[in-house]
Amino acid sequence: MSASRKIEDVFKTTKIWKHFENIVSHEKATATLVSTLTSDAIGILDKIIETFPTYTLHNGQHQLNILNIYEKLLGDRIKDLTDLETAILILSAFYHDIGMVFKKEEKENLELEEYFADFLSENDRAKLDIAENSGLSENTAEWYCRWSHAKRVWIFLDRINEQLIWEGNNFRKALAYVCLSHNEEAKWIKGDELSSNYWSNADLKFCALILRLADLLDFDNTRTPSSLYQFLDLENPKNKSEEASKVEWQKHFASRGFSFDNWTQQDNYEIGFQASPNSPSIEHEIEKFLNYIEKEFHACSSVLQFCSDKWCNFKFPNKINRQNIISQGYTYGDFKFSLDQQQILSLLMGENLYDNKFVCIRELLQNAIDTSRHREFHERSNGNIDFKAQSIEVSTWHDKEGYRWIRIDDYGMGMTFSQISKYFLKVGCSYYNSDEFKVEKLKYKNVDDFTPVSRFGIGILSCFIVANVVEVNTHSVFADGKSNHPIRLSLEGLHNYYVLQTKDDIPSSMPNFDKDENSYRKQKGTSIAIRLNPNNDLPDFDLSHIIDMTLFNPSIDVKLLNKGKKGIYLKNLDPDFTNIESHKIKEDELQKIKEYLKGTEVNIAPEIKKIPISLNKFFSHPNIKGFLYLLELNPNIEWKKNEKHYDEYYYHRYNDICYLRYDDNSKKTKTYCL
Repeated sequence: MSASRKIEDVFKTTKIWKHFENIVSHEKATATLVSTLTSDAIGILDKIIETFPTYTLHNGQHQLNILNIYEKLLGDRIKDLTDLETAILILSAFYHDIGMVFKKEEKENLELEEYFADFLSENDRAKLDIAENSGLSENTAEWYCRWSHAKRVWIFLDRINEQLIWEGNNFRKALAYVCLSHNEEAKWIKGDELSSNYWSNADLKFCALILRLADLLDFDNTRTPSSLYQFLDLENPKNKSEEASKVEWQKHFASRGFSFDNWTQQDNYEIGFQASPNSPSIEHEIEKFLNYIEKEFHACSSVLQFCSDKWCNFKFPNKINRQNIISQGYTYGDFKFSLDQQQILSLLMGENLYDNKFVCIRELLQNAIDTSRHREFHERSNGNIDFKAQSIEVSTWHDKEGYRWIRIDDYGMGMTFSQISKYFLKVGCSYYNSDEFKVEKLKYKNVDDFTPVSRFGIGILSCFIVANVVEVNTHSVFADGKSNHPIRLSLEGLHNYYVLQTKDDIPSSMPNFDKDENSYRKQKGTSIAIRLNPNNDLPDFDLSHIIDMTLFNPSIDVKLLNKGKKGIYLKNLDPDFTNIESHKIKEDELQKIKEYLKGTEVNIAPEIKKIPISLNKFFSHPNIKGFLYLLELNPNIEWKKNEKHYDEYYYHRYNDICYLRYDDNSKKTKTYCL
């Protein structure tokens, strides 16, 4: 008997297979069809290791485990499965991962596959990797293969299309959607792709839920032979892919699987889990995966209401009993550095972290300049070569209640819903450090010319050092999946939930020095207004001075209401400017020097020379402009011979006042410096 024949016999010992054979005993052709298709699939699945050599096994053992888990999940209700539901479940166990098999020519031409463009659109990191490596790297190729495997089920089912006939009906599409569903979010199953009354004989939604959970619950050591682990040398991973595989194998090594001893169709029933991890990091990974499975239990339970009447009241497990996860040789706990969110936020916005509590003005202006420059590069790369960003406008005023507001309006890129969620409201996540921005930057011709100043993602947080309310009105140049329209955002306090309004919402008024605006922003860009705490609005508050201390020749014009342009210092200077200025030491400082030199007969009249060094002249890069100043101290000392010590002479060395004296004891001349 061949090896494949023996494997098939093992599959047929499972309870779900026996149930299938019982209910189709009168249809030998149907039983033969399922048997033939599963046997063919096993032969193909053996090739997965050629594409994913370091993965846990996805061949016959995985399929056998899934068939057995079907039985555990369904319990006594396995008898309620129709013949078509049973066939779909058996076949999906064998075909859901078959897309992980790639022929040699397919692996060499991955970028030509129909799903590759979708993969790139969802994964900025993949785009960057291709750009940085001038082509598809091995890691990104493997990433794509893993990402697309459920979608590629269609390729294999198309090859056996003529065989997928049930009572005269081709069920290829039904089987493909059930297989595809295991790699989508649970809520996808609610859609129209899966019928709850397919061919009047099968609830495809319920089949998809059972496959999904059975695939997740195949978590034990049966798919991780230690001999293969050693052969692959995963103990010494050579890249990130192998590092991930090492963790996955070690998780399976430690796991003994799930037990359904207390299976019941009651609410909130739990299943048991056994594991014997030998390191806290592996135990943490196991716990994290179990948390994910529990989340999937709840998600799948919420989808059951969309199933047929027969299955809509079915009960999935609710919890996993973890008392039999027993640490081997250590005490498990959350023993690692952790961050207290409130304390960290308080630290980041504490005045002790900054030399100026109005640092938010600098942060907001930097962001406004960056996004305005981004807009210039974006527009010019899209053919508008003469585009120049509008000036950034700054204003301040007191409202009717006496609160001071500061507002900054830019005409840059604006923010999408996604950017607000992923960067603007996440401390430490700067858009300009993200893969999303790096991909956008690849489009620009003069890419080296655009280096944003913003780095740390704490700009908006710094506002709460001096302010208690932040209002945002933004309209993005881009359009993401949720917005191609303006957004209003109101932030009251540091720890509150914030109000976001868009599209169908009537926007709350946006503060302005003239009168509040009662609409979304019409022009692309962002307006940010902050309301100062009263104790930060002192009589000596001077926004003009704060901006003067912040800006130095900004590349985008900045205008302060009623004050004109700010931060322009060197733009009118000749790049070859070489005027050297001399400055006398102030009289009170000169007296201190003379006091220090008391007892020496010396005339001193020090002066400071201010020598400009043109950056324009010595650097060709267009973004390096302005001057450095070299300050040189000239002591202008007139020395006299000391009358008391005829062998003592004064001289000037490295800006120190020194003298030589003959030492009678050592019979040598020594140097002394004042």
